[in-house]
Amino acid sequence: MAPTPPKFVFFVVFCITIGGLLFGYDTGVISGALVVIKDEWQLNNTQQEFIVGGTTLGAIVGGLFSGYFADRWGRRTITFLSSLVFILGALIMTFSKHYSVLIGGRV
Repeated sequence: MAPTPPKFVFFVVFCITIGGLLFGYDTGVISGALVVIKDEWQLNNTQQEFIVGGTTLGAIVGGLFSGYFADRWGRRTITFLSSLVFILGALIMTFSKHYSVLIGGRV
């Protein structure tokens, strides 16, 4: 019989699962939110494209550097920090009043 994994492993898996779910949900929901955002902030097409593509850009940059940081500090630490960054980005987007702040939260 295999030993039971520590509770921290379940916590990390939960964070990863929620992060992936929220990433996919955010990607799908932004198209509906743009209808309201573009009219309220008078956004042009380029600004709308940056809002939609911001999370993809963040994922690309994060993917490029995550291997290095995981080797240096460990996968658990990087996974936990990535979850915290995701939560911080969601909070920044929630309370953003300007285009540049919204982009900062999405990246």
